[in-house]
Amino acid sequence: MNSTINSTGLRRGPVSATAVKSRRRRPFFLDLYSTAVGKKYVMAITGLAMIGFVVFHMIGNLKMYLGQADLDTTPSS
Repeated sequence: MNSTINSTGLRRGPVSATAVKSRRRRPFFLDLYSTAVGKKYVMAITGLAMIGFVVFHMIGNLKMYLGQADLDTTPSS
């Protein structure tokens, strides 16, 4: 905190109110996302999720080639 000494020898604080306030620290994930590496992590995770989505839907669509009997079965409990 910067302070100045005036002509009477008294110390006074900073003039603007913004210099006095301490900044609140952001949560870890928001702080990480603000970096280039954090954005690359997000892109990698969403890419893996999309690949998983495509693979599971591809498996479901390929069940069509197993025949009518396999498509019509319902799981029994």
